[in-house]
Parts: sequence; C-alpha cells; structure tokens
Amino acid sequence: MKGFSNWETWNVLLWLDNDQELYKKKLRFVNLYINKKDFEKHLNIFLGYMFPKGTHDMQRQDQMKKVNIKEIANILRDEYENEEL
Repeated sequence: MKGFSNWETWNVLLWLDNDQELYKKKLRFVNLYINKKDFEKHLNIFLGYMFPKGTHDMQRQDQMKKVNIKEIANILRDEYENEEL
C-alpha cells in the first residue's frame, strides 16, 4: 500500500491489475476513454459498475467512497503514456 493515498485506492488497483477479467475490462476502458476530457468522471462510473458492492476484500460498500479517483486516473494515464497497458 506504500505510495497510495489510502488502502481502498490501493485495493481497487490491486483487483484491477490481478484479476484477469477485470484487467481486460480495464484495458478496454482505458483505450476508449483515456483521451476524453472527462476521463475521471467515466472512471468513477466504470469503477462503480465493476465494484458495485466494493471489492471482495472490502467489508462495507461505503468503502468505495474513499477510493481516490484522481489518483487512479493519474496512474492509468502514466501507464498508458509509458505503454504499460
């Protein structure tokens, strides 16, 4: 979790990167929306759709409210720009 603003943000990225189906969906999402000016808004909707009750590790649904969307968006942009996606 080192380097992340909170556990919830780290946990969402952990799931997106380590579950094969979620990773494929993340790649499709990024390729469709990365260059949109409202990328963070779309990302928030995407994460709500992917984790409507939080990740499997979250004990409460309201933990998703703590996820730092801006931080995840910046990480996805960096990965995209560095051709890591």
